[in-house]
Amino acid sequence: MARRSRLSALSRCDRVTALSALARATLDVTTRAYRAGLIGTAGARYGLLLASRFNRAALQRLRSRRSGAERPSDASGVSTAYALKRFLLKLAFLLIFALAQIQSPWGFANALAILAALSAAIDLGIAVFSQERLVAAGLNHWHEAIAFVGVCAIGYWLT
Repeated sequence: MARRSRLSALSRCDRVTALSALARATLDVTTRAYRAGLIGTAGARYGLLLASRFNRAALQRLRSRRSGAERPSDASGVSTAYALKRFLLKLAFLLIFALAQIQSPWGFANALAILAALSAAIDLGIAVFSQERLVAAGLNHWHEAIAFVGVCAIGYWLT
């Protein structure tokens, strides 16, 4: 029994380390891309927001481990309505950023597909690190990732 708890604590520690490393890498890539002129201020803000969210998730895991609190059976503990609002807000920002690319050589459809694929990858990463169940009663990050894959397919279909 004691051996099992040590192994779960080790994997929890590895997850915190991975989230922290992901936050640092996101911050580094965002900073370098902004300095090189590849992204503007809006892209830099989005990258900083993403890095801070990864860092916040790592800190929450550290706090829950220190307090000894168990995680709820539904890993995210959020309602379906909240997850739907979160998806729609992400989709609205995605469409705004894709619409800003209309004048560029790659156009709206290609930008929409690439941004949707990136959002799906981010949601997959969050779902894995949060240990959300793929088949759950409510909506979670897995379902958001699947929806963004659908948006990505629509973007490629429009191209």
